[in-house]
Amino acid sequence: MTHLKYRADIDGLRAIAILSVVIFHAYPQKLSGGFVGVDVFFVISGFLISTIILKGLADSSFSFYDFYMRRVRRIFPALLLVLVCSFAVGWFTLLADEYSQLGKHIAAGAGFISNLVLANESGYFDNAADTKPLLHLWSLGIEEQFYIFWPLVLWAIFKFKLNIGIVLFIVASLSFGLNLIFLEKSPIYNFYSPITRCWELVSGATLAWYCLHKTQQDHQKATVIHDVQSAFGLILILVGVFLFDKNMPFPGWLAIAPVLGASLLILAGDGAWINRNILASRPMAWFGLISFPLYLWHWPLLSFAHIIEGRLPRSHIRFQLLLLAVLLSWLTFRLIEQPIQRKLDKLNKVLILLMGTIGLLGYCTYAFWNGLENRSFPDSVNPNFVKAVNDWGYPKGLKERQFENIKYYINSDSPPEVLVIGDSHVEHFGPRVVALSNDTATKPTAFITAAGLPIPNTCRFSLQDCSEIVDDARKFLANFKSIKTIILGACWNCYFVQDTFSDNGRFHLIDKQRLHFYGGNGKDSALQALRHTLAELSQYGQVYLLLDNPLNDDFDPKKLIHPEGFLNRLSINQTSVSKTAVVSDVVPLHQHQKQLNAELQQIAADAGVEAINQLPILCPDDLCIRLSQDRPVYLDRNHIRPYFVIEKGDYMDRALKN
Repeated sequence: MTHLKYRADIDGLRAIAILSVVIFHAYPQKLSGGFVGVDVFFVISGFLISTIILKGLADSSFSFYDFYMRRVRRIFPALLLVLVCSFAVGWFTLLADEYSQLGKHIAAGAGFISNLVLANESGYFDNAADTKPLLHLWSLGIEEQFYIFWPLVLWAIFKFKLNIGIVLFIVASLSFGLNLIFLEKSPIYNFYSPITRCWELVSGATLAWYCLHKTQQDHQKATVIHDVQSAFGLILILVGVFLFDKNMPFPGWLAIAPVLGASLLILAGDGAWINRNILASRPMAWFGLISFPLYLWHWPLLSFAHIIEGRLPRSHIRFQLLLLAVLLSWLTFRLIEQPIQRKLDKLNKVLILLMGTIGLLGYCTYAFWNGLENRSFPDSVNPNFVKAVNDWGYPKGLKERQFENIKYYINSDSPPEVLVIGDSHVEHFGPRVVALSNDTATKPTAFITAAGLPIPNTCRFSLQDCSEIVDDARKFLANFKSIKTIILGACWNCYFVQDTFSDNGRFHLIDKQRLHFYGGNGKDSALQALRHTLAELSQYGQVYLLLDNPLNDDFDPKKLIHPEGFLNRLSINQTSVSKTAVVSDVVPLHQHQKQLNAELQQIAADAGVEAINQLPILCPDDLCIRLSQDRPVYLDRNHIRPYFVIEKGDYMDRALKN
């Protein structure tokens, strides 16, 4: 078995990486680019793992079994502990849908595929990220996927006597090139994919190969060169940590800074002044030793606190949680990791069995979460609030159909006479269409929906996310001549009110030029395109522009369950959410949303179409209702529940009936 010479300065580099990530997660405004610590970790991992493999292959002592079992003993103990604790804490603090998602993420974490699962959910920096206690396991997934295949690659290089330098260069170049391509086409995939992140780990592997083949003369270079290398490397990392932010395209070209910086610090060796006096200092090396359990512990603590509080925890609470994370990490290192490392391979099978068990339990929780609805809730919890969460009605009761490559839902076997186009904010009205289907006056109504704005060339994150729904609608209308009524709607507030969803990734594409909604004139350009789209659709029949419903965090039923945040989320405040207590029925209408509503009404008038205004029903006198007969109107912060549109959504009927 190959052992490496211990380098305290690499533990110090680990400390820089972990402290950057931890501070960024707790105080993103203070350390805006702290997320680059993960890239530093990738370089360190690639260097250390490749050094072990290359040394073993060179002296014929490498064993695949020994390698993978060492990974088991290194990764599994602390990870198992965090997964089990998250599972237990979630039981007492999460609602059924949240616990189901946690179960899915536990299964993904146990299977080391968190990055692939999260890539299909949303972005690392999105609004929901803070409420995913195991979000941080994406990076561990990438590392473990690399560990699975990389020994095979290096073994094949030795087996077939290939030029290792050329192979490393080709692999790193291909991965980096794909990283640049997908940064434009699919930034979320680019962030989470092992293929587009591989070059960072291979950079460490290249460093390992170089260090193992340095000549004696290379080892005796003047220390001033090493000092310059380490200083420049540290500067590059600090540039990323302090000057980057989550709105910048990443990884892309920007990731070169932390990757090159980490590489230079490692290359400088433990004799360089910064490495010897700063990185190898006892405090830095200590944080490096507990870096892995600290990475595992810190985010679940912050995330659960966010969920329990119903908001970002206050600064002093976050600081206390970080101190707790450090304590738990040290205890994990001393009482779990070190003792198990000394047991050699005696516990390997047990660790693998336990990891499989927790993964299976997580998957079962995800697959069969409906049975968890009423678990552990005290009698004081208003069941109406619990039932409201995830109460989604679309497309229940509608018939799924296909026209060419366009999927649509319809309430009748007859040809459609009404076409509803938009996103989930028009899907609200699926239950009302179903409820009215037995009324002979109700027209056959079809829905074509997709995420994003129903405005040509509007994009959410990348060119891959540009809206094509209007093109689909045009094809549909050209074929179904029976359609005489068109309803166009969307979550206009999500895109056009910056205080609601601040997302610099959204833009309108004009002649290949990106006009961003925020910081550019993309909003005006997109609204102008909406006016043209409405006028164009008018050639097919009567067009209605469905104005948006309001959105507000206070609409969320989960906010009603824990309106101010409590140490125990399910130890409900008796005075605010008990079965008999009175909760405020209304919240003020956001003035920017009111202003946008008026602007859209004017656009409808300019295009010669009719507007359907929901605010008179939802926000009379600018006070938006969130409860109706003690029942939440919304299922989250911006989606209306089926019962409400069935009972109160008659403002849609003039478009749905003859």
